[in-house]
Amino acid sequence: MPKIADAALITDDIAVRDALKFVLEVEGLTVRLFDDCAALLVAQDPMCRCLVLEHGLPWLARLELLEMLRARHAHLPILILTDRPSMELRRRARQVGVCEILEMPFTANKFIDAVQAALRGEVSRVRSQRLRIVDNGP
Repeated sequence: MPKIADAALITDDIAVRDALKFVLEVEGLTVRLFDDCAALLVAQDPMCRCLVLEHGLPWLARLELLEMLRARHAHLPILILTDRPSMELRRRARQVGVCEILEMPFTANKFIDAVQAALRGEVSRVRSQRLRIVDNGP
């Protein structure tokens, strides 16, 4: 049986995917990679404790993938990476239980902190209060 990874990354940008994977592995976390949303859906089970998803993926329109994943894996913490966190994205993310939106560009430390908080289960507290938006400020 395959080992459950700490995080699964879904992005079609190879450079971003490799950089984020490297940052997490340096912290001792295990990572599964998916090129796109379709690959994750084919896998049926993300085999991870936390999902990190780039919002601008071509197949991902209006968070349909997250709605499908939430139906299958109700407690899986999900983080969204985006360079444009619109009000619509924030509203829909709240509806499907996204725990955090990271606005690009972000620092490696902010990314690591967000993933580690998700893995520790701290996001359930954040989710119940408000959707946490991490901006690209200092």
